[in-house]
Order: sequence, then C-alpha cells, then structure tokens
Amino acid sequence: MKNYQVIKTTDNQFLGLVIKSDTAYMDNTDLQITESVVFHIQKTEKISEKTYKHSNAHYIAIVEEID
Repeated sequence: MKNYQVIKTTDNQFLGLVIKSDTAYMDNTDLQITESVVFHIQKTEKISEKTYKHSNAHYIAIVEEID
C-alpha cells in the first residue's frame, strides 16, 4: 500500500489529504474523500516519477507519492 498526498486541486480544497492505495492508477474509480464527498476519477495520468493527475469532467486533483 502506498500513500499519495493531494498537492493541487481545481478549487484548492483537500490540499494535504493523504490517500492510501495499492495503485496510483484509479481510472473509473469512486474515491471517498470525506463522509459527504466522493470523487469519481475518470482518468489518471502520470506527470512525473511520483506525481499523478486524477480528473473527471469537473475536477482535477494532483497527487504525489509520499513515504
């Protein structure tokens, strides 16, 4: 399991949030952010060695793998 920290979003919310996942690629996945917020990831792109961009038609979240 790896940890991915949110470093940038469309509206600058959820910065610093840590997501635990077995994989960085979460295409067509619903990610529970808070009790009331679910982010439906349609596409994941690798930006650099440890940085990934998750997006859908309305929202973008950039995450970085952390130790």
